[in-house]
Formats: sequence, C-alpha cells, structure tokens
Amino acid sequence: TTDETKGFELGAADYILKPFSPPILYSRVKTHLALKHHMDAMRVANENMEAANKLVTEKNQMLESLSTQLSKYLSPQVYESIFSGKQEVKVASRRKKLTIFFSDIVGFTETTDN
Repeated sequence: TTDETKGFELGAADYILKPFSPPILYSRVKTHLALKHHMDAMRVANENMEAANKLVTEKNQMLESLSTQLSKYLSPQVYESIFSGKQEVKVASRRKKLTIFFSDIVGFTETTDN
C-alpha cells in the first residue's frame, strides 16, 4: 500500500494492482475516458461562460456611459421615469422641442460635454 499511497500523492487518479482482471481494467479505462470527456466539456462551457460574461460587462459599461450622457439632457424626473421601468414614459413630442431648443444654443454640446 505504500506504493499506492505514493502514487496518489503524486497525482494518480487510480491504481491497479497486479494481477489485474481485464474486465475491471476495461471498466476503469472506460470510466477515466468518460471523466476526461466531461472535464473537456466543462472546460469549453467555462470558456464560453467567461466570454459571455465579458460581453455582458462590456455592454453594461456601454449602457452606463449612454445613460450618463443621456442624463445631461433630461430632467431628473424624466430620467428616473425612463430608467426605473415603473411606468411607460412618452416624451416624443417634448423631445423634438427640446432638440430644437438645444440646437439653437451656440456651443451647447461643447459646454455640456465639459
């Protein structure tokens, strides 16, 4: 058993004593091949999940940036109504008037972006 213990301490996943039974050996090899297959599938799934998480993080950062930029042009009440999701917000007719109003102010965008 000292060789068996040493083998496991060195990283062995299984240990077969001599003389061995061919059916037992076959079953153990089959089990280890299945484990390898599942470990490979889990590695690929983890890589896909990490890529998806990275994409979600990037999209969230983009949305946060857009939200911050949009907050400069809306009243706090309208901004909160839009992003709280608690009620439907209709600002289409006002948006056009605000856009025209903002475009009439010389240097407005430059001033607000700073």
